[in-house]
Amino acid sequence: MDKTKPVFAMIILAAVIAAACGSGSAGRNGSSGGGYASAPQADYQPSPEGENKAYYDDYALSEEAVYGETSYDAGGGMSPEMSASNRPAKIILNGSVQLESDRFDDTMESLRSIPAAFGGYVENSFLQGSGQGDRRVYSVTMRIPREHFEEAKKEAESLGNVVSSNESAEDATARYYDMESRLKTLEIEEERVLSMIDAAVELEDILVLEERLGFIRTDIELYQTRMTNIDRLSSYSTLTVRLSEVTVAEMRMVSDDTGSRMYKSFVKSVNDTVSFLENVMIFLAGAVIPLFLLAILAGAGFAGYKILKKS
Repeated sequence: MDKTKPVFAMIILAAVIAAACGSGSAGRNGSSGGGYASAPQADYQPSPEGENKAYYDDYALSEEAVYGETSYDAGGGMSPEMSASNRPAKIILNGSVQLESDRFDDTMESLRSIPAAFGGYVENSFLQGSGQGDRRVYSVTMRIPREHFEEAKKEAESLGNVVSSNESAEDATARYYDMESRLKTLEIEEERVLSMIDAAVELEDILVLEERLGFIRTDIELYQTRMTNIDRLSSYSTLTVRLSEVTVAEMRMVSDDTGSRMYKSFVKSVNDTVSFLENVMIFLAGAVIPLFLLAILAGAGFAGYKILKKS
């Protein structure tokens, strides 16, 4: 028994020393120390080449180091205290109207005056055809303040025979304020990465952080552009009007009852007859000289035939 006691004591001492060494090694590997650590260069993986993601799931830096204590979570969403329910809605309105008119010039001028009357402007327009033998078509895209969109659309519809009228609305509110919160998150990250660049010592760490900063600033510009576009589209609705020149007989009827169908058939018959006569007159006008020469030749041939017959 006396010989086993020293052996047993040595085994216990060896186990304690091994545990202490393992604990010290784990402590050195798990802590980053009080100063700047070069961990980002090991953990950081930029977004795949060619894909400019607006937000990254695998951050090089820890969320606490980048974001600190903010009102935004790491995913870019707003906290419950910052609900967008009391913020202005971002509704994008679009409308289109197709008109016919037998008073083309007057109707076109009236359409041009609509945007200014409601505080808007003409975004683009074009006129097709000359009105000399061909029918003219005028198309105009107006930007109208959202609060006057319905009034402007009704005013356009009152200027001619309405062939079609459409309207659509897109609610971009949630998308807009989600982008706003992500933008603020990115701006916070930009500030913190700049601070870390100032504090960095190793050149390799500085290069990694500057690369990350480039991605962040690209995403900031992307969100700013998209938000500006939504602001523009929601503040000024888009109204497109297409005006076609027609005669009174060609004015389309909205109703499809028997009477209107008979009227349409009669009008088509008249138009076809008029078109046929026009084509005949055009043909005769173009063939008058050849016909005249043929008549002369026919007359000369008939006279010659008579002379030969008498002789």
